[in-house]
Amino acid sequence: MSYQPVHEETYRGLRIKIVPDDSPDSPDAWGNTDAFLVHFHRQFQTCPKWAPVSSADELVEFVRSLREPEGEEPVEPEEGDTEWTAAYKDKYAWCMAPGPELLLTSEEMTRAAMHARVPVAELEAWAESEAARVAAADLNRRQNIWDAQQVYDAEAAAEWKVFLVSAYIHSGVSLSVYGDAEDIDFGSHRCLGWDTSLVGAVFIRKTSKAWGEPDDDGYSWICDGATKRHTWAEVAESVVSEWNDYLAGNIYGFVVEDETGTELDSRWGFYGNYSVEGGCLAEARSIADSFADERDAETAKVDALVSRLEAAGDAALDEAVHSVFSEHASAVNNGGAAEQVAFLQAAGWSLEDIRKAAESEE
Repeated sequence: MSYQPVHEETYRGLRIKIVPDDSPDSPDAWGNTDAFLVHFHRQFQTCPKWAPVSSADELVEFVRSLREPEGEEPVEPEEGDTEWTAAYKDKYAWCMAPGPELLLTSEEMTRAAMHARVPVAELEAWAESEAARVAAADLNRRQNIWDAQQVYDAEAAAEWKVFLVSAYIHSGVSLSVYGDAEDIDFGSHRCLGWDTSLVGAVFIRKTSKAWGEPDDDGYSWICDGATKRHTWAEVAESVVSEWNDYLAGNIYGFVVEDETGTELDSRWGFYGNYSVEGGCLAEARSIADSFADERDAETAKVDALVSRLEAAGDAALDEAVHSVFSEHASAVNNGGAAEQVAFLQAAGWSLEDIRKAAESEE
């Protein structure tokens, strides 16, 4: 780590330094299989091994498979269009068409009419009628419904919520949630403008309980008697925010030092603004509080022991000091109980050892 602090402060007698994390783990390294990003731009690619897609083309097809077909069942042409009705009904016997009752294309209509022995003149007359135009429009609608039915994957739609992600790539990468994949014609929106592309997505597992109980639009949980929620959109924004912090180097660590500059603790990998509530600085202060509380408790014990020794008389630790450093023992002993205790602590004695030594001399 390169210790070039972006923030320093003295806190309860300790020194706190906030330092950029120059070797952070990417969000993929966390192994979050419930909400993750995939992206397939040549200048920025990420795709965890647990993703259900592995390329931009697969992503397009997967997004299409999530869109449930909409629209009423197609209806047949009005009664009375005998030429059309004959050709339309004959299609099933002739083509054995499965599933949707699609109207015929012009080519199919001609072939079916010939097979059904409909006079060409009648067929041509019908082709110019209003009924033919209505039928052609209905054919397109039916075809769209049929196409959607063929790619729709109910199991995937039940498991995944997908939000498309745009990327502005110019001297860096900046990501944005573009929208719910089910509401966007993804195949026609690959390029969004200058330096901006749409080849990524956030996948959210609908059945996950990482953010609460799944519901129709996200997750909910009870906190202090109140119901709180995370919508799928909020989860997607959170994933993208983490990646933006990673790509921008907005990740920090902290170092806590004592008054001599000795490092007491350091931790890394805090994403986002270091000064926000619950951020890197708050965690550093919490750790510093632990060391300061421990130090203060030790100081209180020392003070209590010194007070007791002073009350018992200055000679209570003379022998103990002499056993450690006989040549200058008198100088230390003449300094009083506080200096004796500090001397023995510097020599590696614990407070308990000092207390026992004082009791044995009494």
